[in-house]
Amino acid sequence: MEFDGTWDYDFRQGFQVGHEYFGKYATDIYTEEVEKESPLKIGRPKSVGKVISSLYIHGLLNNTVVVFTTDNGGLPAGMGNKNAGSNYPLRGGKMTLWEGGTRGAAVLWSPLIEKKSRVASQTMHIVDWLPTLYNVAGGNVSVFQGIDGINQWETLSKDGESLRNTVVYNIDDVKGTAAIAVDGWKLITGISFLKKDGWYEPDGREGSYDTELLLNSLAGKTIASLNLMPSMH
Repeated sequence: MEFDGTWDYDFRQGFQVGHEYFGKYATDIYTEEVEKESPLKIGRPKSVGKVISSLYIHGLLNNTVVVFTTDNGGLPAGMGNKNAGSNYPLRGGKMTLWEGGTRGAAVLWSPLIEKKSRVASQTMHIVDWLPTLYNVAGGNVSVFQGIDGINQWETLSKDGESLRNTVVYNIDDVKGTAAIAVDGWKLITGISFLKKDGWYEPDGREGSYDTELLLNSLAGKTIASLNLMPSMH
């Protein structure tokens, strides 16, 4: 079907095709399912704070790992909808194999992290999350046979060297595009889906990040109660 941000026929509910979700935006589907199953009955704007607070109240926050991660780079301003993304100075954007479309930002928070409050720049692929989180949860990653993911908990927790020096971004025989990186080199073939392979600077929108709003949020206050909120100075 024509690309419009909705799902294709590979969207599943269990092992069955989720026909009832046809034409709905995937992020809205996930949110509705979570709220349907959650006793908190919360909406997206305040859901993070309520989950963090609930974990604290039940004595679980000290043994929790919280991960927020994107699955792609931002879609630059003017490329559909009301996007205002910018991956500059990286090239390209969402739906391209350039670094602007594939290098994502993430936030990892946990009292279990040994070297806290820092920016991490080690190479990590999204497939590494499975063995990494399984390990920190107490699992033996040797049960996974033949997977591409690497357990990177020591790297993330102690700010060590990344265990990954290769990344296979995609191999699409239909569109004729592919990309792979080895050490500091990256090879890309083909033309991106939207043919948007340039550099796209911020669109000039004005505004500032309100750190006080973050500090005074439910999540911020809960983390501060554990003396784990980084200094804003």
